[in-house]
Formats: sequence, structure tokens, C-alpha cells
Amino acid sequence: MRLQEFITKYKAKPQGFCPCIIDANGEVFECLNGHLNALLELQEDIKTLSDIPKEAAPLFYMIVKTNSVIVDYEAQVYSWKLTPEQEETLQKLEQQGLISLSLKNIHGKTKL
Repeated sequence: MRLQEFITKYKAKPQGFCPCIIDANGEVFECLNGHLNALLELQEDIKTLSDIPKEAAPLFYMIVKTNSVIVDYEAQVYSWKLTPEQEETLQKLEQQGLISLSLKNIHGKTKL
């Protein structure tokens, strides 16, 4: 989904509801069925939770594997480093009042 489409769709929603993920290219994907399911849809070689190592936290594992940012109004979770495209998308979401920028880096907190 293009960023402007997402902004238009969610601008009228109450604060606290901006469920999406941002891929490494800065593209926004809605999370209609939750962040984990959206991340699973992005990854070709992992289709079910059983494909994720048992010792790994599934959500954190998928953030690392997809190099994506999971976004809610109050927090945005990523691993290692944001791409310039992700930074730009996050800034635009904040400028539109869709998120309160609060980045959480989980690098090194999950096993691969």
C-alpha cells in the first residue's frame, strides 16, 4: 500500500490505531490480522509458526528476517538499523499524527 493511501485511510481513525509494518523499502503494509501474520506474508520461506525455530520469539524473529518495522501508535519495533526509507515513512506517519514516534531496537534480543 502506498504511504499516502495508508495515511488517508487511517487519518480519521482514533489515535492508538495504526497497525502496519514498514518494509526495508519504506512500503507500508496493513496488519489486518496482526503484525505476525503480516510479517509471515512478506517472507517467502516461512509460512507458518512451525517454520520458526522453537527457541525464538516468533514476532522478534520475523522482524529480523524481514528487516521490517512493526508499527503501533505508541511504539515502533525494529532490529539493528532503520533504512533511510523506513525513517522517512516513520517521520511522515508522525507528522500526520498517526504515531507517537517511540523506536524500540530489539537487535541482539532474539535468536536466529
